[in-house]
Amino acid sequence: MDFFQYAKLYADPFGAPDVPSPFALRRISAILTWLVAQTPFVYDRATAFAGSPAERHLLAAAILTNYLCLLGAAVVVSRMVEILRPDTRDLPPLFGGLLCFFAFNTPAHILTGMTDGVSALLAALFLLALIQGRYGLACAWVALSLFQRETFCLMAAAFGGALYLERRDRSWMVAFAALVAAAAYIYIRAAVAVGYPNHTDPQAILDAFTGFRLDREFVFQALLVHNLLFVCIGLRLARRLTGLEPTLFRGLCMSFALIFAAGFAAQLGNGVGRLEGVLVPVEALLIACALSAPPRPRAVADA
Repeated sequence: MDFFQYAKLYADPFGAPDVPSPFALRRISAILTWLVAQTPFVYDRATAFAGSPAERHLLAAAILTNYLCLLGAAVVVSRMVEILRPDTRDLPPLFGGLLCFFAFNTPAHILTGMTDGVSALLAALFLLALIQGRYGLACAWVALSLFQRETFCLMAAAFGGALYLERRDRSWMVAFAALVAAAAYIYIRAAVAVGYPNHTDPQAILDAFTGFRLDREFVFQALLVHNLLFVCIGLRLARRLTGLEPTLFRGLCMSFALIFAAGFAAQLGNGVGRLEGVLVPVEALLIACALSAPPRPRAVADA
């Protein structure tokens, strides 16, 4: 179980030399969980979790950390709805934030003892910086993500590329591309150094794709769990996305495809669905904006 690797990191976020890659790269989550574990607000009663008292304490701290970070991501989503829909009232921004908790991914993958809540918050902050045109801050979030989740560089590349094609702003693209390349390079080096060559071996990646067999568990755990994504696709087909939103939708689709492919390359099986939890704030943003868009004018028939 992945949590037991994370538990070592949560207990010693500034050390833990025996934690393998890619678990050892989740330092931001580890530090935040360690800080929460020092507070008296963590549930420490008996549970069905088969772990030591210290591990149960760290599990509760990790769940609380992910909840607080997802709550922070919801607040950021609300702010982005206000930016993209400045004429709306309070309800659409509030609805956008609440949607983060209505995703099937949330109870299955985010509000757990893993690290996905922190990743969702970083993704929301990164997207907010892009929408505001604060490209230096966006680059800073990418740099910080090097210590959280290696697949963040794929999402950053997708959204950065989509916005570049929209705005053609080259003033920040060189530095941004360099940071994305650095994130990918660090992950590749870390994966190879600790014995995860299948992440970067072309033959292993090809075998993962050719040997794939679709089954019921994969459909439920890796596909149907993305309920908000299917809603976004329906809204796009209904042409409810306007302004900057079609560009964000393209970035969402490219991110989903890239992260999904990375999960296959790592041979995660049904676990690839968990990697996509980082996209929940984007999906919530698009749905809230689409549902709060003014109605399209009807065509007037000729007399």
